[in-house]
Amino acid sequence: MRHDRDFAHEGPTFNHLKSAQPRASDAEIKQAIIAAVRFEDACFKYFVDDSTDYWERCVRAVARAAKQSPFYLAGTYQQARNDVAYYMK
Repeated sequence: MRHDRDFAHEGPTFNHLKSAQPRASDAEIKQAIIAAVRFEDACFKYFVDDSTDYWERCVRAVARAAKQSPFYLAGTYQQARNDVAYYMK
């Protein structure tokens, strides 16, 4: 699994994005995939297992990651909060 994430920019994800964004250069697509993987990793890294409200911990984790990746759409951050909540249970 880790290998798939580490090389996402060279696999099927690249091909899907290339077909969806044919005008984007290969380098731009690879950079976008790498940035998305790093953002997701940061969301999970910043999740703190403490006694505060579970959803608030998810929101805080994504907010911290968003400071490093401020250019995503609001819906992306909402989905990231939902993903953190689902996978960190």
